Amino acid sequence: MKKCCPAYMTVEACMLMPIVLLVYLFLIRYAVWTYDRCMLEFDTATVLLRSAVSEEQQLTYQREQNAWDKEKYIWLHSQEMILEKGALTLNMIGRAEGGSMGDVKIRYEMLRIEPELWLRGKRKLEQSPNSRESEER
Repeated sequence: MKKCCPAYMTVEACMLMPIVLLVYLFLIRYAVWTYDRCMLEFDTATVLLRSAVSEEQQLTYQREQNAWDKEKYIWLHSQEMILEKGALTLNMIGRAEGGSMGDVKIRYEMLRIEPELWLRGKRKLEQSPNSRESEER
């Protein structure tokens, strides 16, 4: 006896394929949102680092803001960066609207970098152990 069960695989595939397609679409959507978040973090950190190293921090920040390519983001809309100056620190805050995936808020804080002061401090540290040895002798 031969059993005839035509199209049982087709019925299973018809019920399973919409779920699989939705999972793929969600993964692609999340990947694009994550890419945009990573790019915003990278841009924020780059602007902060370049501003912190520069002697004219506000001028460098404005130049970087003008050079910032906001069109490269696929999912995030209305991106903005804010530079806040503290006594010894620089704070960079990045924000963007992410639509239904949620908003993105990024904050970086960095000490002001002045290469001259760093080199002077390094020289003092290099000289300190030598002066102690000469005092002991």
